[in-house]
Amino acid sequence: MKGKKFVALFGVVAVLRLIYGISPEPPILWRGLFKCLPILLLIPVALEQAEMGVQGWLVTIALILSAVGDICIFYKESHFLHGTVAFGVAHLAYIATFGLRFDALPMAVALYLTALTSFAFLWPGLLGPMVYVVPIYCFILATMAWRALAPRPDGSHRPSAAGAMLFMASDLLLSVSTFRFPVQHSEYIVDALYYGAQLCFALSPTREAKKKEHRKV
Repeated sequence: MKGKKFVALFGVVAVLRLIYGISPEPPILWRGLFKCLPILLLIPVALEQAEMGVQGWLVTIALILSAVGDICIFYKESHFLHGTVAFGVAHLAYIATFGLRFDALPMAVALYLTALTSFAFLWPGLLGPMVYVVPIYCFILATMAWRALAPRPDGSHRPSAAGAMLFMASDLLLSVSTFRFPVQHSEYIVDALYYGAQLCFALSPTREAKKKEHRKV
């Protein structure tokens, strides 16, 4: 029940963030904290859904790393690289959550080709270390999406399947706006997609927890 309250609180704070927290003015600390607050509110949700199990802890680690990434990317003029690394490690935690199995290979090929195409499009705008970091991040993101979208052995899907699609759309729009050309109102769209993705990820252990309860009965 506490998880539902935190989901509701997450929704309220996320909407307030989109209305009042995005500004073209120079980055201010309270806005950066406001950006990651909705993500931190999802931690109790992840822990409750997985009943403090391994999946819940992995999602919690990913959410904490995502909050760190949020702060870094908020100060993107000096810390975008650090934010990209933080999100890359967060995706590794998500991959561990979803399970790394070598199934759904056609889906994997499609996602890796999408990542390669995205990198090729971003290439002209990449400078310095980002030339090397972005392709690695694209590979990790595609792997995360592959594992989130692949059906489990019982044929079911996690809520994270939707989360993966939302996260990829959010990252692509953010990358285009950062490295190629500005997209009008992209901040609002990026954050809305991102918050939706993280909510799906926080809820992803739900079915696994319920399945274990059913087995006990």
